[in-house]
Amino acid sequence: MLVLLMILYFLFTVFYYFLPWSIRRNTYRRLPLIDRTLVRTGYRIVDSWDTLGLWGSDCHTSLRRPYDGAHVYAGNPSQDMLMFDRVKVLENQSYVVGYSELMKNPLWVSYRVFDVPDLVSMKRPSSFRMDHRTEAQVAHGDYRGSGYDRGHMAPNYAIATRYGSEGQRETFLMSNIIPQTPMVNRYIWKDLEQRVARRYGRYFGEVWVTTGPIFTGGIKRMNSGVAIPTAYYKIIADEHDEGLRVM
Repeated sequence: MLVLLMILYFLFTVFYYFLPWSIRRNTYRRLPLIDRTLVRTGYRIVDSWDTLGLWGSDCHTSLRRPYDGAHVYAGNPSQDMLMFDRVKVLENQSYVVGYSELMKNPLWVSYRVFDVPDLVSMKRPSSFRMDHRTEAQVAHGDYRGSGYDRGHMAPNYAIATRYGSEGQRETFLMSNIIPQTPMVNRYIWKDLEQRVARRYGRYFGEVWVTTGPIFTGGIKRMNSGVAIPTAYYKIIADEHDEGLRVM
């Protein structure tokens, strides 16, 4: 009998996990803990945190005390042993940037994704803005004809749904942008951003993300002088069951 009840519970959580938000909304607003528990269980059965539906696994360690932060988990990345110049830290309402004037790229961008009642996003701005806090002064047109997309590091959708229109406009500063190939930016990178924005913030309460470019070998540049990354990284941290797990 117990086994049958467990099977029914698992089946119900998977069914609940796939229900559209328009149906689940009332349960979430009245009984948020129950909604989150059911969805989290269904998510673990169907997708699993470890695989992201893509590749890879996470690591987990115990915590002596919480290290959460408004945007950056456990403080800004260290500037000790830098391969390039010291970064200029740019504080925004919705995220923080470690910007390299030499590379004309952010080397890291950190932001927090947390649970919200509704994932409401405003209309996407039509263009990107120069960040006058930087000396590089990279402009919207500097990417034109390069073959590379303007790749968001702090993503438009995740920030817009958490911080509103002002936070969304901040993500269109060129200090938040790196060159990305269209195949990455419009497909796998977008899919990963949507998973974090739509699922992780809701299912786990909150997660911290640090993301940026990787440069290896001889560094190539666009005509505007913007360095072209050879790869990209994304680190996701979650305080969970009195421990820290990082992917």
